Amino acid sequence: MGPVVTSRISQIRRISCVLTILRTGDDDVAIKVLYCGICHSDLHTIKNEWKDTIYPCVPGHEIAGAVTEVGASVTRFKAGDRVGVGCMVNSCQSCDRCAGGFENLCPGIVWTYNSVDLDGTVTYGGYSSNVVVHERFVVRFPDAMPLDQGAPLLCAGITVYSPMRRHGLDAPGKHVGVAGLGGLGHVAVKLARAFGARVTVVSSSPAKRREALDRLGADAFVLSSDAYEMKVIYSSIFSDQTQARGSFIGSYICDGVGVVHAGCGGHHGRHHQHGVREHSTDPAVGIAEAQRQDGAGRHAREAPLI
Repeated sequence: MGPVVTSRISQIRRISCVLTILRTGDDDVAIKVLYCGICHSDLHTIKNEWKDTIYPCVPGHEIAGAVTEVGASVTRFKAGDRVGVGCMVNSCQSCDRCAGGFENLCPGIVWTYNSVDLDGTVTYGGYSSNVVVHERFVVRFPDAMPLDQGAPLLCAGITVYSPMRRHGLDAPGKHVGVAGLGGLGHVAVKLARAFGARVTVVSSSPAKRREALDRLGADAFVLSSDAYEMKVIYSSIFSDQTQARGSFIGSYICDGVGVVHAGCGGHHGRHHQHGVREHSTDPAVGIAEAQRQDGAGRHAREAPLI
């Protein structure tokens, strides 16, 4: 493949280079890239804002495409399958975390791009013609799902879907708050509505009100700069948590804003912080971490699977 790579070392400049695709190993799946979504971490990386970019850099970790070749040991895929690749392409595959399905917590995790694989080669992402990925890190798209719409689910989608499922929010009768109506927020609202939850969107932009209520189907919209609206929604969170079991059992805040909003989950609610601030020194946090604050004031980090 011959992608054009934009890099910034001392200044932004454009270079052209030809990168050679690795051969398909016994456990690998070769994929023709048809679509690749854009994540804000891609922008941070190409600008070297996390101070770890390996140039030339080819970003892209919301990859959707078709299988062109499989290795001799591959059993789950065949040529022609519609598949996707998220933010990981390898791990040690031998530690307890990998054995438990938490490869995203593996100390030897290999990111889809800007990472060094186990064989010492640098990984390149989905803004390219083809990728070669270990079978373990390839997922299959349902036949009815358009690939261009499915690609963002490999990052924004799974980041909000995983904690919702993990904490029992995939059933009617819950109250889900979505702070920030950006990429993650859009998907969070859609998933929460599909699960049958009551959804409140909290945003600093009054222009997002109509989009949240009319287009995405949220039940309520709160402007974060409006002290009265914030007081009302804060009171409703506590009210939800004190009602009898079987009605509203706690509230859940899905936070896609890159700042920490301590305490907004209430006494027994859950607050998940998704995303990372622009100048954070740990880019892995932005891709694979949500933060929960419970009523005892304990803080726990939970990494959604991708």
